[in-house]
Amino acid sequence: MGGFFRWNNKIKKELIKIKEILEAISSVGFPIVVAVFVLIRIEPRLNKLAEAINKLIPIIKEDSINTKDVKEAIGGLKLEIAKLNGKK
Repeated sequence: MGGFFRWNNKIKKELIKIKEILEAISSVGFPIVVAVFVLIRIEPRLNKLAEAINKLIPIIKEDSINTKDVKEAIGGLKLEIAKLNGKK
């Protein structure tokens, strides 16, 4: 019997949600309800995306510095190679 009551309570909760959704649709309109639903569903994902972007910012800055250092090192190597080729 315990399973039946849990199942019954679950249905009651879902029916209450459906009733609230129908009331919202009748008072503000279907497009508004859909827009709010989508925003509520997307917000956590947007927050995770913002966190990921914020974590990437210092990594990209460091990578830019490293790339600059590599370019300078390559330039120095080119000069050394040019000097060696000129001495031969």
